[in-house]
Amino acid sequence: MKVATTVLVFGVISASAAIADPRDVNALLKPCNGDEFCLGGQKKFKDEYTAAFKRRYTSQRNVAYMLEDRSSHPEHGVVRNWIFACAWRAVIVNSRSKEVDDSDRSNLEFACRRLNPPGKAAAAIMAGELMGKIYQRPLATGFMLP
Repeated sequence: MKVATTVLVFGVISASAAIADPRDVNALLKPCNGDEFCLGGQKKFKDEYTAAFKRRYTSQRNVAYMLEDRSSHPEHGVVRNWIFACAWRAVIVNSRSKEVDDSDRSNLEFACRRLNPPGKAAAAIMAGELMGKIYQRPLATGFMLP
């Protein structure tokens, strides 16, 4: 059990380091093999990812959406990851943007409810790091993932 915990912690540290720096956006992309739809999706994701770090509400929503496992666009070139999607949804809800509404809270529930306790712990760590990087503050006191 201790080995599994160590591996999980290492994975959380590695994953959160990759997501905390917008220059590492390529770590969230999968190979496109020249497919134009895939490459176009990656360009859109890179643009939105960069804008998300500039506090753009719509870009943060788009990043979270593209990280979710949506069957409507299975080949959009972005690695689907519920942990990262949940973390971004938490950032959106904690952003204090006037644009945040009930759909954002529903999307937070949608992304985070798929995670087991270690996944939620990883998402919470990532969300905290993203909040620090983007807003220079922690998640709201008492905030808990659904």
